[in-house]
Amino acid sequence: MTSLRGVTGRLFVLAAFLLVGGAANRSVRIEDRVPVREPLRGFPMKIADWAGEPGPDFQPRVVEILGTNEYITRVYRRDLLQPVDLYVGYFESQRTGRLIHSPLNCLPGAGWQPIESKQISIRVPASASAAPALAQRDVSVNRLVVQKGEERQVVFYWYHGRGRVTASEYAGRLYMAIDALRRHRTDGALVRVMSPLTDGLAGANSPDLAIGTFVLALFPVIERYVPS
Repeated sequence: MTSLRGVTGRLFVLAAFLLVGGAANRSVRIEDRVPVREPLRGFPMKIADWAGEPGPDFQPRVVEILGTNEYITRVYRRDLLQPVDLYVGYFESQRTGRLIHSPLNCLPGAGWQPIESKQISIRVPASASAAPALAQRDVSVNRLVVQKGEERQVVFYWYHGRGRVTASEYAGRLYMAIDALRRHRTDGALVRVMSPLTDGLAGANSPDLAIGTFVLALFPVIERYVPS
């Protein structure tokens, strides 16, 4: 029997395609407005107490498949916490068929198989200028556990841009279509944070704590590179 969630997802997709189609018909006369932003290549290596270093570049074929205008991979470390891998892939426009790919489609291609998947709520700073303790908001993100051989990783990912943080790929496509019609913008990014999962890790050594702590520090920074 088809689940209600599956039916809802397909309805989101159908609505998004209809709206994107309308937006595409108007794109002959109206170009996307690409907002001013700082390039990802200038993304800071130092974020709060986290120290970063460049991650490996993707192969040209992978970059072509992803279709991003710009991306970064970084590894960040902080004392007493697990290291985290950050990927941000930014799209200036998604009108021409260049769409953000879900990690559920991309990770298996790299050998990582999802073994757990759910959405969780995390509390982050409400804006770039707000102190975390003074102004916060709850956002929904995806949490995966993926496995390749004996290795396992915890993955948080979400769709970010135009003032929205969205866990659902379907909702992200629908909001993109609405923003294309109303704001002439389809820019956005996929943000993915990963950390190793090892048997026996708990408390201060847990990947969830490391990722959650890093994401709290990340949100005030990312809006300069993925504009609202």
